[in-house]
Amino acid sequence: MKRLLMVMNGRTIGHLDQDDRGKTTLTAPPMEGVPRLSLAFEPSTRPIPPRLTRAYIEGLLPENSEVRSATARRTGANANNPFSLLEKIGMDCPGAVQFIPEDPAGRNEDDALVPIDEERIAARLRESVSSPASPWIAEGEHWSLGGQQSKFALRLENDRWFEARGSQATTHIFKPGIPGLNDHALLEHLTMRALLLAGRVLGPTMPFPLIAESAFKLFDNIPTIVVTRYDRYRDHAGTLYRLHQEDFCQSTSTLPDRKYEVTPTRIVSALRRTGTAEEQIDLFARGVLLNWIVAAPDGHAKNFSAILTDGSAVFAHMYDVATGLGQSIPYEKLAMGIGGKKAMSQVRRDHVLRFAEALDVDGDSLLDFVAACALVVPEAFAIAVEELSDTAPAESLSRIRDVEELLRSHCEGISRRLATTR
Repeated sequence: MKRLLMVMNGRTIGHLDQDDRGKTTLTAPPMEGVPRLSLAFEPSTRPIPPRLTRAYIEGLLPENSEVRSATARRTGANANNPFSLLEKIGMDCPGAVQFIPEDPAGRNEDDALVPIDEERIAARLRESVSSPASPWIAEGEHWSLGGQQSKFALRLENDRWFEARGSQATTHIFKPGIPGLNDHALLEHLTMRALLLAGRVLGPTMPFPLIAESAFKLFDNIPTIVVTRYDRYRDHAGTLYRLHQEDFCQSTSTLPDRKYEVTPTRIVSALRRTGTAEEQIDLFARGVLLNWIVAAPDGHAKNFSAILTDGSAVFAHMYDVATGLGQSIPYEKLAMGIGGKKAMSQVRRDHVLRFAEALDVDGDSLLDFVAACALVVPEAFAIAVEELSDTAPAESLSRIRDVEELLRSHCEGISRRLATTR
């Protein structure tokens, strides 16, 4: 039997076990002042069944099998064994949980923040672009992130970047964009920034989801989006803490390779079953609609999350939202349907109302939300573009101006379709 201790902000909250036959279970008993590990299962002193355990821990690891294999070669792990991978790269995961070997002999005690300059950051980004199947971690790093897209995580301290070695926490995620997609890193930042700005305008008058903060930077001319982790926070003294969260594949015990199969109704069922407040469910519904408003095709279950506290779940900041407009291959379908429709151009007023009815949220308020966003988001996108007029490459900005007009036209179409049912 092998065991990894599960730790949250210095407190042991359970353990992950693997027996000699490879059967893996986790145990997370109820503890005062500690959030539940997942919405998919109740805190219990009894082991969680292997199927539920696997769905949870797979959500903490890279999805790309080639990246996992490269990570295994670098660390000595077994690429096909999630327990083995977490044994090597589970010291800083999505959310607050860390996986630390129970046997002190298996622990990496080399906790350190190692300064990294922009030249070295550019080299790591260049490797991500040229070799998408390369490991995301550098030597000495033991963090893990989910998803398919190439990325790596660093720590920001006093305006300097550091590699987080051992069990040190990371604070930011660096992504060079998806190969084959025009200006993807830039478009993701602009989409996120536009939503953030729109939320500042509309948030005082209507519920609006929180949006993760991001920045667009060039490292040796490599376009990069740098995302601030919302699952990390500092207290007034500057001490860094991890905030627990999970994505909605984990909440519904769905393996990542089936992320497109999870429906909004299934997610809402999991949220209500665990006592999530109705206003948080309403925010999730608005998050789904925002993907339609910005023409983002990849709003699947792994791109929505809940922050888990010692109270009820809270809908997390939105992340990984990038418009599909302006690409050579048109992206015309949503990952999650709205009222039975996934084709963006086919969603109308009655589909929004059906969507609201299926989730048991107020349909009229969602219609008001969509109408307001369709007016504000294009203007916010234009402001976000203007913010980068002196930073982004001129060639990219020319294409982005076209996307700006496409988004405006897309939102005008939404406004027109809100007035009709057929």
